[in-house]
Amino acid sequence: MRQCIILTGCLAVLFTSTVYAQSKGATDGFPLKITGYFGLVHPVATLQNSDIKMNFDNSYSVGFVSGISFQKNPKFGYSLEIVSMIEATSHSSTVKNIVIQPGVYFPLKGGWTITNRFSFETNGRYGITPSVGKVLVKGNHPVSLTLPLPMRIGNEKDFSIGTAVLFTVGI
Repeated sequence: MRQCIILTGCLAVLFTSTVYAQSKGATDGFPLKITGYFGLVHPVATLQNSDIKMNFDNSYSVGFVSGISFQKNPKFGYSLEIVSMIEATSHSSTVKNIVIQPGVYFPLKGGWTITNRFSFETNGRYGITPSVGKVLVKGNHPVSLTLPLPMRIGNEKDFSIGTAVLFTVGI
C-alpha cells in the first residue's frame, strides 16, 4: 500500500509539474486540465475457476466512484479513482471493498477514451482494469459510459476477470 501511495504521488508530480526554459515559459499550447467526476459502477459478471458469478445471483454489488484527471497534453492524461464497493443481500448490506485505481487514459476521436489502471483492493486483491469509454453528453458536466474489464489476483485466490458498466458525471 505504501508503494502505491509513493507511486501515485510521483506520477502526480510528473504529470502536473511545469518546466520553464531560461528565456520563455513552455506551455506546448495545451493548458493543464484538471477535472473531477463521480459515478456508479455496476458489476455484471465475474469469471473465476471456470465459475461465472452474476451480480444478482445471491447479492447485489454497486460501486460509488470518485475520481480526478490531469491532462497535460491532448494525447494522454493521468487519473486516480477511488471506488467504494457496497454489497447488499436480502438480510444486510456492507462495504465490501475500497478500490484505489491510478492509471493513464488516452482520449480518442469522437469522445472515446481508452484507460488502463492499476487496481489495489482493500480485501488484498490487486491487478489491472483496462476500459473503453464514450462521452454520451458533452458540456460543463459531461456524462460518460465506460465498460471496465477488471482482472485480479492475490489474497490466496485464483485469477479472476469481470465485466462492469460505469456511468460518470464530470464536475
